[in-house]
Amino acid sequence: MTTKTQPITSIDYAGRTCALRTASGTAVGQGFVALSHRGERWVITGGTAPHKPSSSGKVYAKLYAPASPDISDAHEHEFFPGVFDLVWVPTENKKEQAHA
Repeated sequence: MTTKTQPITSIDYAGRTCALRTASGTAVGQGFVALSHRGERWVITGGTAPHKPSSSGKVYAKLYAPASPDISDAHEHEFFPGVFDLVWVPTENKKEQAHA
């Protein structure tokens, strides 16, 4: 599924900007509909990049409600990105930029 919104980004433990992506490399933006390992559809609303090297970060999502396009009343949940086969990918290298 593709997204037409700006990619979700966050700053990781090393100070790098990271973008949320699918396992195949597609950028994930707010409103992206992702399938969980349980077969449920969720609407991705945001997330935070890893806060330490051993972390995978977090993803925030609301349960997909096809009958109601307004999902603002749904509760937001926090997941590990792997639940939706998503990953945080650095889009810049702060150390390299400092030496450039």
